[in-house]
Parts: sequence; C-alpha cells; structure tokens
Amino acid sequence: MIPKTTLNITSNTTSTNTNTNTNAGSIPFTYINHFLRSYVKHQRNATDINNNNNNNNNNNNIDISPLENLNHQEDDDMYDDLPSNGIISTFKKIYHYLDTNKTLFTQLTHFNTSSSASSTHDNNKRSKSISSPPEYFNKLTLRGSTFDNINKDIFHKSWIISNFLDLDFKETLKIISLITNNNNDDDENNNTTVLTIQDLIMAVLKERNAILETLLILLSNIDFPIIKDNLFNFFTIESIENISNDLISLFQSLIEENSTINYYDNIFIDEKIFLDNANANDTGKNNNNDRLVQLIDLKNSNNLIYITNLLKILTNLFLNSNPSNEIILKWCQLFNNENVLLALNSNITSFTPSLSSTTTIANANSNSNEGNSISILQSLFVVNSLLILGLDTKTSSIKILDSENHFFNNKEIFKSIHSIFINSLNFASLNDQLSLNPTLYYMWSFILYTKSIILDETFDNDNDDNDTEDFVNYVFNTKNNNEPNNNNLLETINQFASIAEHLNVLNSIEIIIQDLSNDEIYPTILSSFLAFTLNFIPINIKFSHLIKLTLSKEIPRPFVEKFLTNNLIENKIATLKTKIPLLKEGLLPFINICSTSSQFADFHLNHLNSFTTFNSSSLTESDYDINDIDPETNQDIDSDLIILKKDISVRLPVEFDSNISIIIPKDSIAKIIPITKEIATKSSTSTNDNNKDDAISILSESAPIIPAPSSIVVFFYEYNGWSMIGHILENLARNFSDLSNTNSMDQDLQQLMISIIDLIGKIVSSNELPQERINQIINELSNNSMNNMTDDIKNNNMYDGGAELNKEIFDVIFKIFETSLNKRNYQILSTCTSFTNNLVINYPHLVWSYLARSDLLDKYGKTGFANIILGTIELSTGNYDFTISLIKLTNILVIDLLVRELTLSYKTKCEVTDKLLCHLIHIYENYQFWKFNDVNQRFQIGYQLTLIFSQILYHYYGIGCGIDANKNSNKTTTNNEYQQHFISAIGKLINTFANLKALDSQAASNTLINILLSSQNDQISSKGNKSFGNLYSELINISFYFAHLLVIIRSHTGLTPGNLEVLFYQNSKKFVEIYHSSPELRSPIITLFDALIKVPRKSHILNNLVYNDKKINQEYPSLLSYLGEDHSKLFLQTLAEDLENNLNDYQLSKNIYTFIGDLMETDQEGLAILFLTGQFASSNLKDKKSLIASNENKTIFKILQRKVSELDELPVSVAIKLLTTVARVCNTLKDARFFNDDQNCIEILLDIFLSFKQSQLQNEQQREETNNRTDLPLSRKEFIKLSNKYVLIFKIMEIFALSLYSSSNSTTSKVFQLLNRKDIGTILTPFFEIHGYQMNLYESLQKEFNETYPLYDLNDFKVNQFYGSSLKNLPENAYDIQTMDLIFKNDEKWVGTCNSIGLRDRIIDLSINLQYIQNQISSTKSCGALLTSFVKLSKEPNTFIDLVINLLDLNIRYGIINHDFEGIYFGRLELCFFILFSFQKNSKSIDEKKLIEILSRLLTIFKSNDVNYLKSVADPNRASTTFDFYIPILRSILIILTLSTSRTQFIELLSDQLLEFFEFSFSNGVQLIFSQVLSDISQCKLDIGSKEDRLINFEKRKHSLNLLLSLFKTLVSLKPTEHFNMLLASSLNDMGTIKVILNVYSSADYYKSKDDPTIGTIVLPYITSLCSVPPIAEKFITNGMFTILLESPLSKVLQQGFIRPRLEPKLHSLWSNGLLVIIQILLRDFGSRVLPECCLFISYFSKQIKSTIFSWSDNNRLVISTSLLNETWQLVLIQKMLDDLNYKKYLGENLSNENDVGTTVSETDKTFELVSGLDYQYERRDLYAVLNKLLTHPRYLNSRIISSTVEEQQLLDDESTRTVFVAQLKKSIKDLQDFLIQDEL
Repeated sequence: MIPKTTLNITSNTTSTNTNTNTNAGSIPFTYINHFLRSYVKHQRNATDINNNNNNNNNNNNIDISPLENLNHQEDDDMYDDLPSNGIISTFKKIYHYLDTNKTLFTQLTHFNTSSSASSTHDNNKRSKSISSPPEYFNKLTLRGSTFDNINKDIFHKSWIISNFLDLDFKETLKIISLITNNNNDDDENNNTTVLTIQDLIMAVLKERNAILETLLILLSNIDFPIIKDNLFNFFTIESIENISNDLISLFQSLIEENSTINYYDNIFIDEKIFLDNANANDTGKNNNNDRLVQLIDLKNSNNLIYITNLLKILTNLFLNSNPSNEIILKWCQLFNNENVLLALNSNITSFTPSLSSTTTIANANSNSNEGNSISILQSLFVVNSLLILGLDTKTSSIKILDSENHFFNNKEIFKSIHSIFINSLNFASLNDQLSLNPTLYYMWSFILYTKSIILDETFDNDNDDNDTEDFVNYVFNTKNNNEPNNNNLLETINQFASIAEHLNVLNSIEIIIQDLSNDEIYPTILSSFLAFTLNFIPINIKFSHLIKLTLSKEIPRPFVEKFLTNNLIENKIATLKTKIPLLKEGLLPFINICSTSSQFADFHLNHLNSFTTFNSSSLTESDYDINDIDPETNQDIDSDLIILKKDISVRLPVEFDSNISIIIPKDSIAKIIPITKEIATKSSTSTNDNNKDDAISILSESAPIIPAPSSIVVFFYEYNGWSMIGHILENLARNFSDLSNTNSMDQDLQQLMISIIDLIGKIVSSNELPQERINQIINELSNNSMNNMTDDIKNNNMYDGGAELNKEIFDVIFKIFETSLNKRNYQILSTCTSFTNNLVINYPHLVWSYLARSDLLDKYGKTGFANIILGTIELSTGNYDFTISLIKLTNILVIDLLVRELTLSYKTKCEVTDKLLCHLIHIYENYQFWKFNDVNQRFQIGYQLTLIFSQILYHYYGIGCGIDANKNSNKTTTNNEYQQHFISAIGKLINTFANLKALDSQAASNTLINILLSSQNDQISSKGNKSFGNLYSELINISFYFAHLLVIIRSHTGLTPGNLEVLFYQNSKKFVEIYHSSPELRSPIITLFDALIKVPRKSHILNNLVYNDKKINQEYPSLLSYLGEDHSKLFLQTLAEDLENNLNDYQLSKNIYTFIGDLMETDQEGLAILFLTGQFASSNLKDKKSLIASNENKTIFKILQRKVSELDELPVSVAIKLLTTVARVCNTLKDARFFNDDQNCIEILLDIFLSFKQSQLQNEQQREETNNRTDLPLSRKEFIKLSNKYVLIFKIMEIFALSLYSSSNSTTSKVFQLLNRKDIGTILTPFFEIHGYQMNLYESLQKEFNETYPLYDLNDFKVNQFYGSSLKNLPENAYDIQTMDLIFKNDEKWVGTCNSIGLRDRIIDLSINLQYIQNQISSTKSCGALLTSFVKLSKEPNTFIDLVINLLDLNIRYGIINHDFEGIYFGRLELCFFILFSFQKNSKSIDEKKLIEILSRLLTIFKSNDVNYLKSVADPNRASTTFDFYIPILRSILIILTLSTSRTQFIELLSDQLLEFFEFSFSNGVQLIFSQVLSDISQCKLDIGSKEDRLINFEKRKHSLNLLLSLFKTLVSLKPTEHFNMLLASSLNDMGTIKVILNVYSSADYYKSKDDPTIGTIVLPYITSLCSVPPIAEKFITNGMFTILLESPLSKVLQQGFIRPRLEPKLHSLWSNGLLVIIQILLRDFGSRVLPECCLFISYFSKQIKSTIFSWSDNNRLVISTSLLNETWQLVLIQKMLDDLNYKKYLGENLSNENDVGTTVSETDKTFELVSGLDYQYERRDLYAVLNKLLTHPRYLNSRIISSTVEEQQLLDDESTRTVFVAQLKKSIKDLQDFLIQDEL
C-alpha cells in the first residue's frame, strides 16, 4: 500500500466557466504555491547573480560556497527566455484560478469551519457532537467547477475528516475527490490507490496551508507576469480590510480550538474508518489510541504552521496599509483573550505532540521544537501588535494620521484600547500566564507619552482647549482643568513602563529578534522599533546589545545606514563618546553599536577627542586653572572649563597594572562634572540597568550612571580609539589568563572582551573598508602602548600600504581562545570561533597556523578541545553555537584549500583539514541523536556538514584543479602539491560513505538516508520550513545533491558500489512515496534516481555482498525489482502527471526528460519498457517495440509525442531536453515511425527547422576580425540564446535522421520530401558554416591569466567533462567562475575596473564563445547524419551535387582555425565522400563538368596546409583524435575517376592537375610511407624485441598504401596516354619511390610476425601494379629489380621450394600472385629484352616450380585447391611465353654445362630443363595424363579437394554449394588439360 498521496493537477473535473478552456478547479493550491515559490527563487537568484557579476568587490564572497547556489545553478536557464509562451500560459491559468477562487482569501474562516460546527458555533464549540452528514450526492459544484465520480465511501470519509479538522465539508470533499479520482483512474481494483485516513488528512491540511502560503507569496511579491497587472485590482483597501478582519477571527478561533481540545474525547472518527488497512495485530485499544493521538498531533502541528503563516500575512497587511479602527480594536481585544494569552505564554501547549518519538532528524526533541514554535508565534503576535498600534517603519515613529477617525485621535477607540491594556495589567496581577509581552506595555507607554506631548503642545497653543481637556478627561478619567497632561497620565505612563521593565522587556525584545531573524522583514521592523525607542530611553549596555543583535541579522544595508545616520542616534552616540572610556556608561555600549558597521566604527574610533575618568582625589585645585580667557580674543569669559597646569597621569578603566597610565599633557582643556549624592547612591546600588522609579527617568536622558566618586573629569584629549581598544583587550586577555579556573571573570569585563573581539572580527572581514585601511587598523590595534594612542592620531593618514602587518592583536585573541578552551568558558570560545571565521576571509594563513599549533584539535594522541567541549558542555546543554562556528570555519578553510600560496606548507593544511574532517564526520554520524534546544541548530549542523563534504568532492572531481581519476595529470610538481590538499580528505569521505568494506560501520550512510527520508515525517517536513524558515528545505536539497555527487563520483572512478547505494535501492520505494507526496522534492529525487541508473552495470559487481543477512545479487540491482509493481506504476503515474502538469515546473520537466533519456540507454530494461508501454515485460520478452500500445495515452511514449506538439510554448532549454530524450527513445526503440505517423509533430519540427533564420548569423561574421567585446554586435544574452537555438536545431535534425534511418516507409515522409527538394543544398549549406569564433581570444587570455596568476593555469578551472557537467549542470567548455571568484575575490585584474575589463568577464565571454562554437559544430554533425540517412534511402541523389561543391568551398574558404574545427572540417569531407559513394552505388552518372568542379576543389584541399598530407601520411603515431583528412579526399577522387564516362579524354583534359596530384600524393606519399617502413626495419635489426610493436604502426600505414594503390589502379584503368605514363614513371623514379619500394622488398624478412611475410603482402602488389605500366616497369628494371627479386630474403625462402598453399598460404600467395605475375607482365611487355633475366629468375625458383608440377602426380600428398591450380596455370603460361620467345635456343647459345644457374643441360641430346615438368611435350603429356586420371576418378578428385580461403571452406561445408564448387574446379582442371596439348591439335 502507498501511504502517501498528493493532489492531481490534471484530475478529471468539468469546468462550467465557458469563458476559458482552463479548468479552474483542477489546479490545487499546493501546486500553485510550489510554482510561485520556484519562480520567485529563480528571480532572486538571477538578481543575485547579476549583482555579483556587476560588483565583485565583496571580500565576504569567500564564505559563500558555489554549492550553496546549487539550486539556482540548476535553475539558471529555467526561465531562460522569459516571458515564453509557456510561462505566460501558466500564469494565465494561475490568474484565472485565483480569480475564480478569490473568495477563499476573504473567507478563510468559512473554509476553516466545519458544517456541524457552523450550526452550533458558540463559546463551547469543542463540546459539540458530530451531526448527521448531508444527503449523498455524486457531483460537487464549487466556484464554477464540477467534480464528478464521488462515491459514497469518499463522501462519508470527507464528512468525517471535515468534522475532525473543523473544515468546510464541500472544501474537504473537493480535495479528497481530486485525490481519489486521480489514484483510481487506471484501475479501480489497484491496491496502490488505497489511501489511509492519515494520507487524506495530510493532503487536506497541505492544501489548506497552501492557500495561506499562496496569499502570503502574492502579497510579498508583485512581479509575477499576468498576475501583477491584476493584483492591485484584487487587493483593494476594502479587500485588505476584509482579509484582515477574517484572518483575525480565524486566528482567534484556531487558538481557542487548540487551547480547549481534549485528546481522547469527542474524536470525529469512527472505528471502522480509523482502522482501515490496519494489520490485525494493530487493532488493540492502546494501538487505536496511539493512532488517534498521532492524527491529532498531525492536526495540531499543521494548525501551528497555519497560524504562523496567518500571522505573517497579517504582518504584510498591517505593514503596507493603514488598518481601520475596527481592525485595530479587534486585534487589541485579543490582548484580553484568555485563550490567546495562555497559548502564547505557555512553553508547552496543546500544540505540542503528546507522544515521544525516536530521536532522529525527523522527530527528536519535539517538545523543545514546539516550544520554539510557540515563541515564534508570540514574537509574530508582538510585531503585528506594534504595527497595529501605529509603528511607522519608514520614519521610526508613531504613525499619526490627520484623520480624526484614526484611533490616535479618536477618544472612544483610544479609550477602548487603553482600557484593554489596563485590563491586561489586572489579568497579569492575577496570573503571570495572562500577561502581555512586556514589549507591548513598553510600546503603549511610548504611545501615551507621545500623546501627552501632543496634548501639551495643543494646550499651549490655546487651540481647542476644550477638546484637549475632553480627550484627557474621557480617556484617563481626570477633572484637572489647568493641566491636561497631569499626574494621572504620568502615573499611567510610569505604571506601564515599570511593569515592562519588571518583566525584563529588553530580554523579551531580544527573544523576538532571535525568533524572527530568518526573515529580513522582521529585523527591519524591529530596527525601526528600536530607533523609535531611543526617544525614550538611553543607550545602556543591554540596549546597545539589542541594536548590535538586530543590525547583525539579515537586514538590508540601507536600513542599517538609515539607523546609524539617524539624527537621534547620532546625538546618542555623541553622548556615549563623551563617556569613553567609562566601561558601563560609554565604552561597552559604544563598542556594541560600532560592531554593527565597520565603516561606522572606523569613522568614530579613528579619532577620539575626549577622555573621561572618575575623579576621586587625583586631580586637585592646584593642578588646574579656570579657563576663563578666550584664546582667540584674549578676553575674559564665563566658563566651566579648566586648563591643566601640569601633566596628569590617568589610568584606564580596564588597567590592572598600577604602573601603567596615560599622560594628559599640560595645557589640556577639561571639564569637571560633579556627581550628586542621590545619583551616586542610586548608581552604586542598582543592579539592573532598566530599573527606574519614575517615568521621567525612562522617557528622558538621565544623568550618567556612575560609581561613588564625587565627580568625573572630561579631558579634551585626542587619541586613537583603535589603539585604546587594543590595549584594553590585551589587559583583559592578561587578566583572563591569570584567573584561576575556579574564579570567573567579571561579567562586565567579559562582555567587554567579547564585544571587542566581535568588533575586530567585523573589521577584519569588512567589505566596507579598503584592505589598506583594514591593515592600518590592525597595526593600530597591535601598537597599543599608551604613547602610540596619540602617535597613531598624528600618523593615521601616513600609512604605508606596503608596511609589514603587525599581528600582535591576533596573538592576543588566539591566547584568549586557548584560555577559554582550558577554562571551558563557552561564551568566550564561541565568540573566538566566530572571530576566526571572520579572520580567515582575508587572513587565512593566520588561521591555518593557529589551528596547527592549537589544542583545539587532536594532537599527539591527545583528544582535542573540540571534542571535549562538545562532549562535556554542548551535549548536556543542547546548545551548539561553538560546534556550528567550527563547522562554518571548516567550510571556509575547505574553500581556502583552493588558494595556492607559497607562505604555508601544504602539509600543514592537510594535517589540519584531516583533523577537522575526522571531527566533522564523527559529528555527522551522531548528531541526529543529540538533544537540541533550538531545532534550527540541528538543521544548521546537517546543512553545513553536508555542504563541506560536497565542497571537497566537487572541487576534487568537478573542475580541472582537482584530480581526474581517469586521466594522467600533466601539471607541474608544484601544482600536484596543491592537489594533495584534497587527497586525504577525499579518501576519508569515500571510505565513510561509498566504501563497500565499511558495511559494519554505516552510521554516516544511515544519517544521510534518514535526512533524505525525513520528509516522510509529516510534522518535521512541514514545520521544518513553515515554522523555522527554509533551513530544513536547504538541508534536504544539499543532502540530495551530496547523494547524487557520491553516486556519480563512485561510478566514474570505477569504485565498487558501496553500502550507500544499497541503501538507496532498498529505500527506493520510500523515495517514490516522497516523490508522489512532496512536489518540492521531485527534482532532487529524480536526479538521484538518474545518477543511480546511469552508473556502469556489468563492469561493477557486488561480489558476495551481504546486507542485513541477505545476499545481494551479483549483478548491479534493477530499480524495477526493488520498486515492485505497485511503486513502479505509482512512479510512472506521477512522472506522467508532472510532464502534463497544467503548471509547468520546467526544471522538474528537464530532470525528468534527462532521467527518461538515460533510462533508455541503461540496463534497466524492465523499467524502460514499463515507461514506454505502460506494461510490464514478460521474462522472455526480446523486442520492446512489440509492446507499444499506441492507444495508451498515459505512457511516456505518448506523452513525449504530445509534448513535442507543444514545443513552441516551451523555453529553449526545456525544448532541448525534450528533443534529446525523444532522440534517445527513438534510438533505443529502433523505430521512430510514431513521429512520421504524427504529422502534427513532424510539421512543428519542420517549421522550427525552416524558421531558423541564417540572417542571425550574418552579424557573427563581423566578430571574426575583432576580439574587442565592446564591438560585438550581439550581447552576451543574445549569444546564449542563439547558441541554444543551435542546440535545438541539431536535436531536431538528429530526430529526423533517426526517423529516416529506422522507418520502413520513410520515402513518403515529410522529412524525406524536404530533403528531396532541389534547393536543399541552399537550405543546408549554412549549417556547415561556423561563425563567431574569436581566433586569438583563448591563446591571449590563457597567456595573460598565467602571467597574472603564475601559480594557476586557466585549465585548472575548466569544468571536468565527466563530473562537473553532471554535478552543476554546467555546459561543456565552461569555466567555474564561482570557484574563481572565491580564489581571486576583489583583485582588480580579476574583476576589472571602471576603465578596464577584468579577466572574469573575458573568461565568461570565452566560455560562451566556446560553447557557441561547440553547438554549431554539433549542429553540423547532426546535419551530416541527417544527410547520410537520406542519401542511403534516396535513389535520386542528384540534388546534393551542389551541396558537395558548397561543402568543399567551405573547407577552402575557412580552413582549420584551430583543433576544435578539425572535426567539422573532416565531417564535410566525409559527407562529400558519402554522397559521391551513393552515386557510385546507385550507378548514377554525374555531369562531367560537375565532376571536374568537384575534383578541382578536392585537389586544392588536398594540397592545402590544413590537410598537411605528407606529414599525416608519414606519421601514423599522431594522437588518436587527429583526423586523417587525406583519406576521404583520396576516396572521393577515386570515386570521381570511376564515375568518369569519357575516361581517356577526362585524363587528357586534366592531365596537368592529375599528374601533379599523383606526383604529390602517390610518388611522395608512397615514398614517405615505405621510407618509414625501412626505418622501422632498421630498428628491428637493432632491437629484435620491438618487432611486434612496430607491426602496429605498419597496420596504420597499410590502409593508406592500399588506398593509394587503388587510386593508381583506377588511373591505369582509364588508359592514360603514353606521354602521361612516361611522365608518371619519371616522377616515381625521380622521387625515389621505385628505389624505396625495392629496398623495402629486399628487407622484407626483418618485418614479419609469426613467420607471416607481412611486408611482402603489401610491397609485391605495388611492384605488380606499377609494372603493369611499361614505362614504370622499365624504371623498375633499370633500378635492379631482378637482382632484388632474386636476392631478397623473402625470395630466398621461396627458392627453397615446397611452399604449399595449405601450410603457408601467405608465402604461397606472394609467389603465385606476386612474383609469377610480375614475370608474366614483363614477358608480355618486353619479350626478348628481358628473356635472360626471366630465364635466370625461373632457374632460381626451379625447386618451387618442380615441387608444384610434380605434386599433381604424388598420390600420397596430393591436395587440390584453387591456389595450387592457379599456380600451375601461371607456370604453364610462363613456359608458353618463354617457348614463344624460343628460350631453348637462347639457352643453347648462352649456357654451358658448367653454369650453375639451376638450368640443366644434357650434352647427349642437347635438352634443357628450365621449367621442370613443362619444358617438353612429353612432360606436358605426363601432366595431362595425371590430370585426366583425376577427372576420370571424380570421387578420388573430390576427396582431395581443400579450400584456400575461408569463403571456399564455407562453400565446401555446404553440400549444395560444394557440388557447384567442385564442378567449377573440374572445369578449370579440364581447361588446363586442354591448354597443355593445344599445340598438338
């Protein structure tokens, strides 16, 4: 059973709205919300990318990992051509649906009210009993849409669920009917579709929550296409008022519902429904109660989410509108609602789940998490209350409207609200749980004080005195006519302020800030509130901490600047500065505020002009005079200033050495401020900065809070604040170190030390200050002696940027860090870790060095403090700030590993990284079982750890600066050292997650699996995002990415599959369930499945792998077998719905297309068949296409077909993925006829193909002459769009090619008709042109880059083809710009300046240009494949002759620009050859003029430097990627020569060109090849052991030699003139070709393998063919051919005789088809001129001749073959030719008995024996008789026949063909027999 479900977006509903074709009711809000969020996310990411591209001077970029942007890396082109038709269409559907259902937004209370409750809606709502359901109906009409097929079971369940959830019955019925109709579409009896009550409840709750989330996202974003134009028409003042009113009522209702519910009473679920599908063993009472409680927990948790979103919507509404008095009063009445107050103030409420769960990522610490959620609710409630009470975030004041009806001016409303606050105070006095948040009491006191000031002003102006008095009397019940702002009002103000302070209001504000820090809107609001508060209270330590905390959150920079430049804050800061360096009164608050902005801090601390100290008795009247003379006018003045008469020694407040003081010089001006006894006493006894006894002390700036001394002295003395802070920190560090472990540091001093460290951390990581100024500040902090404080003032503008950095201040902080570790001071060490995170940004070497020597990590076998702190403090407290900071530090250090430097040993980095990684892996394996006070920390730990692991793997495998396991690195030794940084870390990660041997330790793998599957837990998956921000979602996404990364890397590196992949397969059912129920996780899941199925299968075997006592199959597992039939069908069904979704999630669609395409090419055949056919294949199925059901509309096969018909509505990137998948499906099926059958698809593709305007490319021609970016006619975006268009076109052509190739009736298709057009050459030629390449860009850029950054190579950052493109979805030829940003950061040479373009932009342009060229090349290849498919089918290829000429012209015109263009150059030549070959194959003629045109172009190309024929043909050892361009050219010329009909005339016409060509190609080529062969032979003589290796080279040359020989034979067959032949012979002789051929033959014995005469098989045919031309033969003879033929080692082997075809077929062939043929040719052409040489030749081979002739009569050894018969024929013919030349007479005249040439001469009868057995008639008669005997004994003859070749053996093996073969052999013997005696006849 499938326990999860989701809404179907394509469900069967009927729309009654005739104005549109869109079915409004068929789009669930869950899908709308997901789509809108994805769109907003993409838009924001695109904006961030543009901002980063435009401004890269942010030093903080280093802590932003490129993997943190992995989601938008995938989504970059999701809307690449917005607004596309598809996007616009989608938003039209959304708008129509929202418009149709807009009443939901204004009547959410109705949706959230059950039908039974609506009739009994009273104060005791929960005591109701379930009422009877309405009368059954099977069709529901709701807001214009009709839902059919509602059966009684669904009707009944909907009624039960609606009552249980308190939701409207019809709304519930609509949602459930969508689900059930969807799941029962295919098979009513299918068990997969049986849904539990929990599934249905969860689906209803998700849809309900999605409505609010959609409203929230609509209110927060107004840039949606279509919607934005109509949004304001809906969100009118009236509608906002209605929504606000409805939401407030709903909030109250939900709070009351959850405040009074009883878990075990009045449950609206009957037992039968509740127990559906339960196991028999689970029907006990306890289990029933458990299941009931689970459902209630599910309901309450979702209510918590719902209320959270509801409050966020109200924030948006209150912030952007002016609520009416009615809304204000209604909201304020909640302040007196007991249920609301109890719910918001209780730590554990009815929202909390009642059952404890196992401690996993999904559900551990549920009570704590719920407590956090309640705190968030209260914080949201407070912020909304602040807004409703008039907080104006724009002006940081109370919003007072001029309207008399505004509550601030309306005495009735004002009194009502005031009464509510008064009542609240009364409630709070009775029960602390009924108290309002003290922030609201504070706010109301501010409002009252503001009102009192306005009333005073009104009274003083004597305007409307009666109205003012009336307002005061009415609201505050007073009758004082003289003073409207009387004591009664002040007492009220006092009362609220005092209670707020008593309830620790500032702590409450801090909690609110922390709770709402995940959304930037709330820190922004709170910053305005704090700014407003400054009107009433001074800046003390606590308040300054709140400012620091608020402004350090994710708050827009303008708001920070606005806060710090506010006139009020500037006055407050000025006051604080006068109190420096008094600790509590000035220094600590001032440093806290300075920590919010480095620029602000430097502005104020760089130059301080006052020094304030307490004066007890050190300054006496004798030390100073009254400064009563004006120095400018020299006149007496009345002044309270003094002037020092001598130097005064003053101690700093934090100075523990009495001997150290600061000297205030003589003549300095000062002021003595007396301290009253009352204030001094109050100050000395006060323990709380916030305790004030009267309203005046709260609402106005009071005197400084100081200790008991009688006065303070303010010296007007200039000094450097940075030096002072450095000195104070050094003192604090010394004091902290000197304290014993039992003594704790004074809290104020500790807080000061923490604040200073935070401030320094802000400075060292600043992106507001130039680096030179930061270095100067560091020096000032380090040079912190008392004298330097004033010296730095004098020299602060004289800093030498090249001066050495003084790092003493860092040593001080590191000392504090070590001390805090030893003292276990958690607060300080957390601060120091955060400081280290900031320091590493600009000074990483300092952090590496510190970590290497620190006790933080394990050292010398001693456990490091990182482990100790975690185990002794954090695990017990549940707070993990220190560990999280350490993890973040590791993340930054991992990125810094990419930085190559010479100042720090890579060994140090490796050791530190290893220790950190071991610690983090241990955390990862165990953190799910820890206690957490804040669930955000759980998600943060998981996210940061996974991010680090992913970073390491990606940077090692994904880009060029890592090591590719599949290639050898050519980098220098130095670079290899840097690569070592990652090697050890990689080993640890692989062993932890992907090692097969680690099956007994699966903690890390189990952690990852638990995270990936945690979304199955409804509570955590929902609350993870909805209550605690998006951190949980980010954790899930990065974890899926990490899993995908591990699988990809494991497969490509050839490692054996590990236990993690086993877990993936074993949990595949759960992944499918999550995929089905969670739309937001579909993309990550389908990507993971894609990685799993793509990994190699057969080559990686799970050898005897045992998991959970179950042996895994040895072959890599089948996904189908693990999913099972039910889940496989569910998977297919959900994928089909996603592809046909009314709301186009294009990124998901692309991932699905990729998965389907990969599935077609893997061993997952069962799943592939299911997807294509909708059916499961039988075990004996062999042919997939036999299962295709053309009428099955829900198969992927048919969906793809339909999606192609919508191609014009898709973004280009999605269309490309779709067509890629279609091509792969066609290729897999070997049958693409369904596209031919679907004329609509074909027409759409043809339209796109034909509409691709080549005019777009004309601008590119202008680019070829310039590399200046500013001159480019196309923008970067236009370049990318055009590049994508090329991809789209070549995918279309690929489909066309497959369609033609595989279809049986392709000649009737429209594609065939297109290609058969006469102008097809004109249409297709532009696709073979390459435009836009910037020739010198790459070389010049690489050179400049290497010169600028000598430790790097540009290729180090090129995305790895195998890993990077899979991991980050980056195209080929791309560079990882984000990684480069992390390394080079704000270097001007990298980012550029206003006047120069940086390397960054130029590299981006290079990547785009290379990809653009690559896409054009791919388009050319696809066009070539399309033409190849067509030419094979076409019987009339004449239309392509012009195309051949055009292609050759392109090669001549453009040539080869660089090696990237070799493929296209070669492809054009190959295509030309194939077209010409089709003419030859089909026996089609070509006009002689066209042949001449083609031949002329081929000859031109052949001689070009691009082909470089002589180098290519001479060097077969070139890289395998180098193309042999000359081969298709020679082939094409060969075909042209054969197609010529005029033959000799053709040769005469082109004699000069052909002669030049043959001299260049044949004479030179053959000479070079055989010269190389001779060189190899010489090497063989020296090194016998290398023969086998050199044979490989010869095989490469052999192909070229055969091709050249074929070309020569074809030329000879055309019968060239004698003159032509003579010139050719001279060329061969002059070039040395003839001589080298003979030399090769003379050395043939040194170049053979296993006694095979390798060289002879190629060189003798050359001699034979060349000798067929008499002029050439004559040259051979004059070059000593006969001598070589006789003396060659190979000939000497033959001269030994007895070479039998059966035993030595190759040697026999050389003799029979080589040497004998040569002799015949020479005798034929030269006759008696070569008679002596021929006789000598025959005599040398007499043994072989004799053995052959007499073998016929050897009955014991006779074997008859065609080879033997052929050899005998050759000998008989030679003897006949010799006889015709009267060789016997020659022998008689020239030979004697004494000669020893193998010729026997008889003195008695003067007989000569030359051709043994054939010289005389009687000998020929003997042979005749022998042959006759064989012919007369056929059975004997048949028994002696053997084969000479494999083909002959096949004929002999078959009885039917054997008879024919024997008969032919007999005929040949008979012919030979007749020839022997023909002279006698």
